[in-house]
Amino acid sequence: MTVRALVFGLIGAMIIAGFAYVNDWILGMASLLAGHLVPVAVLMFILLGGLAVLVLRAFGRRNRIKPSELAVAMTLMMVGCSIPITGLLETFGPSLVLPMHYAKQMPGWKKHDILQYTPPSMLPGDAKWKDADVQEKVVQNFRGRMGEEGKPIELSRVPWNYWKRCLSTWMPLVVLAAISMTCMGLVVHRQWSQRERLRYPIAEVATCLLSGRTTDSKSLFRNRAFWAGFILVFAIHLMNGYYNWNSNSIRIPLSFSFSQVMTKWPILNKAEWGHNLTTPMINFTAIAFSFFLASDIGLSLGISQLAYVPLSAVLITAGINIKSDYMSGGLSAYQRFGSFMAFALILLYVGRKYYWHLLLRAFTFTRQEGVAGYEAWAARILLVAVVAMVVIISLLGLSPIMAAMVVGMVMVIYLTVARISAETGLFFIQPRWQPLGVMMGLFGSFALGPEAMIIVGLICIVLCFDPSQALMPYFTNALRACDRLGVKMGRVGWSTVATYVLCLALAVTVVLWASYNWPLRTWRFFTEIIPQASYQAADKAVTQLENSGQLQESLGLTGLQRLLNIDPSKNFLWGAGIGVAAVLFLSAMRLRFTWWPLHPVFLLVWGTWPMVRLSHSFFIGWFIKVIVTRLGGNATYQATKPAMMGVIAGDLLGAGVWMLYGAIYYAIFNQTPSSYWVFPH
Repeated sequence: MTVRALVFGLIGAMIIAGFAYVNDWILGMASLLAGHLVPVAVLMFILLGGLAVLVLRAFGRRNRIKPSELAVAMTLMMVGCSIPITGLLETFGPSLVLPMHYAKQMPGWKKHDILQYTPPSMLPGDAKWKDADVQEKVVQNFRGRMGEEGKPIELSRVPWNYWKRCLSTWMPLVVLAAISMTCMGLVVHRQWSQRERLRYPIAEVATCLLSGRTTDSKSLFRNRAFWAGFILVFAIHLMNGYYNWNSNSIRIPLSFSFSQVMTKWPILNKAEWGHNLTTPMINFTAIAFSFFLASDIGLSLGISQLAYVPLSAVLITAGINIKSDYMSGGLSAYQRFGSFMAFALILLYVGRKYYWHLLLRAFTFTRQEGVAGYEAWAARILLVAVVAMVVIISLLGLSPIMAAMVVGMVMVIYLTVARISAETGLFFIQPRWQPLGVMMGLFGSFALGPEAMIIVGLICIVLCFDPSQALMPYFTNALRACDRLGVKMGRVGWSTVATYVLCLALAVTVVLWASYNWPLRTWRFFTEIIPQASYQAADKAVTQLENSGQLQESLGLTGLQRLLNIDPSKNFLWGAGIGVAAVLFLSAMRLRFTWWPLHPVFLLVWGTWPMVRLSHSFFIGWFIKVIVTRLGGNATYQATKPAMMGVIAGDLLGAGVWMLYGAIYYAIFNQTPSSYWVFPH
């Protein structure tokens, strides 16, 4: 790990952290600059960096740039990607400011003064939504704009005084969550990569591009198959992107409609995502990643929606409501929660020997077989960070036991999403369950109470709203690439945390400045549904408790009394129970029979928006792999891998070219360019 790599990576991370929000959310450019686990900005850097290494080697300058240095820089840039997007700051401002706007409009909120149940330090302006200054300076200026067209406001005009206490509450939690994710990544890395031998498709592609070599050490950039895949996909994106600007040009369709199927089987119209099943969209990167996967994983991802939609249609027709809200839960959300918990327990069971030795070394400070020093320190710091999070949340008003439950679920989400990415290459992941919904289903309105609902809901929005863009899955993949290129793991850990803190300070400043400088874009999911979610749940609970005469009794319960009054819903018990049992069954069958075709990840991702957009492409990739291996054998399969890496490179560069063109267009004409999306959003 050289100073040059650290400096270059930190500069790249700061640029991404400072500009990605403006690019993605304010200006609405083409593909997301830092979105998903294959961020265009970073992967373009990897591709161009690998080509630079090849060029320097061709001129005999072998020691100028090392692939390991590029890997370190890539890791720090990945860290920067996790901050300004939906994993954190894209939802941070709207979700904390807009409830004070809706409190003036929603009759139920006004009647119950629902914001009174929010700890004042969790919202800007101490949640004083009735105060005229708070409404004007914090809320209205956030929704509109403070500056004139073409004249950015000064940084000092942002109402920092109203944000100071709010930021001092949230930023320690955010930093502690980042430390926890970094430590968890270090703890599980060798278990997953060396003992369980996960494939890490994202890291494998990144490593090959950085080193310029395939997995069997052959030259990648001199491989004709690589350039064939690259040119084909890149040319398609050039044509389709140009079509967005000139509709008289040629466009190659990447989405299709089979609406006749819905006419033939109208029952599918009743299902969740039913219409989307018959409108497949092609994503070349998903096809390529599926080609690298074990067959059972590729098939499981590919048929996830093909299984979910008919099943949900049958159940809904039978009168069973399986639909769920993103925040408040529902039968399908509870099933995924149970599946996540069972999958996390299986991960612990598989690595039980290593984790036991890790705990012994961490707490007894004695050497243990198979446990490195940096892993023991990571475990110690992880424990301290988690306990600190529980303490902070308890001080906000949640009972310690509830706070521990919420933090535990957040950690399970981080861990499982990172594992899904490492094992499947899935770069867009949403659990579609949140701790708020689980707590509501487990405790019931009386035992949980409106204060706890709001606290837990806000924690969910800030810390784990979109965990696929949280730090841990980025870090896990980058760590694998660093390991393969000989970078010391402990050094990667501390440099990650330091970079995160610096990028967070910059990104928070830029995001809040940009929010008050440009009008808020009205994207209903982010500006209405999510900011209202916690308060709508609390308002409903207050209404129910008032009608039953239990509101004051609920507000006065102690932490122990809340546990004693738990009243889990039948939907929660059935959903979570089925989720646990189904994952255990699939895991047992997969271990018992080599021919078993399904992986438990099937139950973790089905019925989610990412699989709506990507399942068809994963199925195509699985099918291509089956045909190639059966007709040509392993030799043909290995020879086809570079072509698939070229496909991914063409996807990335195609997105990057139109993103760069859009930025130049905006800089010259001060107009938002026509968007061209390569990756789903």
